[in-house]
Order: sequence, then structure tokens, then C-alpha cells
Amino acid sequence: MIPKEVYRMIVKAGWRGADAEKAFKIAQLESTFDPTTVNKDDVDVEGEPGTSYGLFQIRAENHLVNLKKEFGDNWEEEILDPFNNIKFAFDHAFGEIGWDAWFNSVALIDSNDTTNTRLMEALNAWDEASAGVNESHMAESDAIGNFSNGDGSYSFASAMNPPSNEEIMDPLAEIPSDPIGGAAGSFAPPFMQEGLPNTDNAELTEFAPNFMEEPPPQEMGFPPTSSELPMPPPQVGGTIGAMQNMLQ
Repeated sequence: MIPKEVYRMIVKAGWRGADAEKAFKIAQLESTFDPTTVNKDDVDVEGEPGTSYGLFQIRAENHLVNLKKEFGDNWEEEILDPFNNIKFAFDHAFGEIGWDAWFNSVALIDSNDTTNTRLMEALNAWDEASAGVNESHMAESDAIGNFSNGDGSYSFASAMNPPSNEEIMDPLAEIPSDPIGGAAGSFAPPFMQEGLPNTDNAELTEFAPNFMEEPPPQEMGFPPTSSELPMPPPQVGGTIGAMQNMLQ
């Protein structure tokens, strides 16, 4: 499997930051990212032999109860699924034992021995996987591989020969902000989404602003203008005129 895909799954499983980096290096040292790895001669810290499975070399003798609880009688195949293995490693191996679940690999990582070929391979793989990556985008991504055939069997062809890093969805990709097209375009009227001049008057009217058709001032609650007030009757001069004006 390519490094960036493994890193994506590690983040999706729950590891973050420095812990995600250490988990990534452990997986590389334990299995060189081969999800089909089964080691029947794995010896624990007390010298007891056992069998370990998958990317994180889950030791069956230490986790048999949880393996059967999680995956049933078919656990030996299920635990070889890359994401199942990583998630189980996070929930149970790391969750119950901590980094001591991989004491040999952790000791090598902590030694920072740059003369060690295996460690340098893990460090180089980390540099490749982490370049330009945002973990929060990774955690939200649903692009997690599932290698189950749906009949109890697994196909690891896509795991062992995945697409290149460039072909995997960029975890930093953003939603298009173009107001005409892309995701935001769905909120624009159809003629804007198409990016063509509108020729439908009804569609123009539908999206016309309110100020295009203002009502008369009276309907808006404004007082009438001086030109709209009634004119007073003409005034007549002299004494007779004064009396007439009073009668009006």
C-alpha cells in the first residue's frame, strides 16, 4: 500500500498529530505496509510465541476475545482488511496496552538511529505521506478503502497495487467557491448556472429586484406632495370680499 493511503486510514481510525506519526512508522516497521502479512513466529515481551496479523501485526493470543467479538469466527480474514486492522489496533492494542503493544518498533523509533536501514525507510515513508497533508480534512474524508468481496473473502489487489498519490483524492481540496458554477452554482438561477445571457423575460422578472417597480408615494405611507394638495378658493378684495371670504 502507498504511504499516503495508510496515513489517511490511521487518521480516520482516531490517531492524530505526533501519535499518528508514530503509528504510521510502527505500521511500516511491522509490515512494510503489506496488509497480508501473517507472522506465525511472533514472540512477545515475555518470549512467548504467537501469530500476528496485518499492517499492525495484531497478536491473536493477546486479543482473541476481542477479535472474535468484533469479527466473529471469520476474524482471521477480517483482521487482514487494512482499515479493520488499523481500527482494531487503535481501539484495542493501543487502547488497552498503549505503545508497548509494539515494543520493538517503538524502541527503534525512539532511538532515532539514522544508520538503521529499516528506520530510515519508515522516516522516508513518513516524509512522503505527510507532505502537504491536513489531518482535519483527512479525518472528514470518506475515502477509506474496503477490500471485502462481500462473500467472506478479500481481494488485496487494490491494496497492493493502489493508484499513485496523485490519483488519490487530495485531502486539501476545497469546495468550489465560483458563484456561477460548482457547488455554489446550485443556489443561482438556472440562466446564471449555465453562464449564458438570459432571454426569458419571465425568468428575469422572477429575479428582478423590488425597486424596479416602486408604488406611488401614498401607497408607501408618505405624505402627499404640495402638487397633490387641493387649491384654496380665490380671495376677493374689499369689504364685500372680506365678508364673502368669512362666509366660505
